[in-house]
Amino acid sequence: KSDSSSQSSMVESDTVEIVTERKVIQFSADEDLMSIIWTTNPKVDLEIVVDTSQQPFSSYTFPKMKAVFGLKADDYNELSLFDGGVKDTPKEIRSLVIDELLRLHKTSQHITSANEATRCEFISRIIYGVASIFDGEVKVYPQYEISGSHGKGPVDWVIKVGNTIITVTEAKKEDINQAGLHEDVMYGIVSTAVDWVIIKLVSSSSENNSEGKVEVLLSSLSPSPLPINNSVLTREDLAKPVESLFGQIKWVFDSQIESQGLSKRVKTE
Repeated sequence: KSDSSSQSSMVESDTVEIVTERKVIQFSADEDLMSIIWTTNPKVDLEIVVDTSQQPFSSYTFPKMKAVFGLKADDYNELSLFDGGVKDTPKEIRSLVIDELLRLHKTSQHITSANEATRCEFISRIIYGVASIFDGEVKVYPQYEISGSHGKGPVDWVIKVGNTIITVTEAKKEDINQAGLHEDVMYGIVSTAVDWVIIKLVSSSSENNSEGKVEVLLSSLSPSPLPINNSVLTREDLAKPVESLFGQIKWVFDSQIESQGLSKRVKTE
């Protein structure tokens, strides 16, 4: 016969399991919890595990977002469009960024076989380059921790003016459709370093939006390719794509700054 301390049995209700003289109690109502807290037995160990719908942002894929946010599209190419814009940007800053991209291209493995960390090196040059146009008013926060009702954890880059997040940027290894969308952000940028996609999130203000449904729109100018997948890359190859990408991202930053009434000091050409 086995010792009583190692015996395991289930009560009829399937809510109490006795294992090595400890009780494991399952409950789902407040009344059940109160009865445990006010038990007459002072030796009860109370271990509470809270299940939440929050998941790491890195785990989000487009199909998962479709289910969570009630999207109708099956991938980003099927999203409804919004009219994206382009702003003028200083040529000297673009030239410096092109120099850095050429240097990275020469010293990195080919982008088609590169991991996410390598792709982030290219993406960060663009993000920091556009942010530098704003003379220090726009700040870039890499691996920034954010949390919402449907997600938590670090995102690759958060763009802030003061204490206000204006844009979230995510790097993806190969498939744009693996990108996660983040709550309470009007614009997002998703990139593989080669392809760049700008999205706009519109949250419903209706009283029936308790499930957090949002409308996700794709910029009419997306995707914007950056030809760093060329085996041989020249300044001429990058000049127009960088100018276009800079202009689109600056338009996003300006739109967020203006819509939220944030001050702005921007370099002119």
